[in-house]
Amino acid sequence: WREGPPLDPAASRTLLDLLLRHWPPHPPQRQHRRDPAEGDVLVTHGVAQVRRMIAASEYACAGGQLSYEESTPYDHKLFGKLRFGSVAQQGDAPPGGPGGEQPQATPLQMLEKFELEGDRQMTERWTFTDVSSSGFGAVAGAHGGWGRAGMLIGFRRPDSLDWQIAVLRRLSRSAEGRLGIGA
Repeated sequence: WREGPPLDPAASRTLLDLLLRHWPPHPPQRQHRRDPAEGDVLVTHGVAQVRRMIAASEYACAGGQLSYEESTPYDHKLFGKLRFGSVAQQGDAPPGGPGGEQPQATPLQMLEKFELEGDRQMTERWTFTDVSSSGFGAVAGAHGGWGRAGMLIGFRRPDSLDWQIAVLRRLSRSAEGRLGIGA
């Protein structure tokens, strides 16, 4: 800091006094207790992708299904009767179960289908290390290099339907080269 423009002794003293006020002898303590945590978390980044995942979650929670039959002008039931009815033997059940209907996917299955649409590399799997009331710590198994402090991320546990949002607060490397994240 001294290699920049030269400061006169009074300005240097003022700068040092200012730094001393901002760097107390005892660093600030955590405000929220951290508890150890285990388990995986799915993570995505960027406003558009986080928004997409939250919308997919809401659609799946509302019972939405992927139904190509409802959005096409063709009568798939008639096609199924004509095609499969002529080759099926007497007493055979039509494809898709009794009555020819496809079983409904659970909301979690629907959400996973939406998440895998498009680019599969838009989500990463991290491992929780700790949680608190104001955030979490995690370790990235494989990281695409996109993480920056201040970045918006979306995350959810694999058994949950709810995508949540967080901001990356810290990034660090362990001695083994694993990326540690605070959000």
